[in-house]
Amino acid sequence: MTTPADLLAVQRAHATGGRDAALVEIRRRWPNISETVLPATLERILAAPVDPPPPFRVQGEPVLDGRRRAMRR
Repeated sequence: MTTPADLLAVQRAHATGGRDAALVEIRRRWPNISETVLPATLERILAAPVDPPPPFRVQGEPVLDGRRRAMRR
């Protein structure tokens, strides 16, 4: 099963290392893919819109919702 994280990893590999790095990432994630469909797969992945992951939050950092914030004032 393909996840948005897979697509994002291939897109990032392409952005940082170019076409060859993206093809290596595709082969690593999907080892059974044939060489004949590899270029078309790369083009589809690069064209796919992928939402970035949510921002990283430090563990233990408190998150207050609006109601609690209003009660504290």
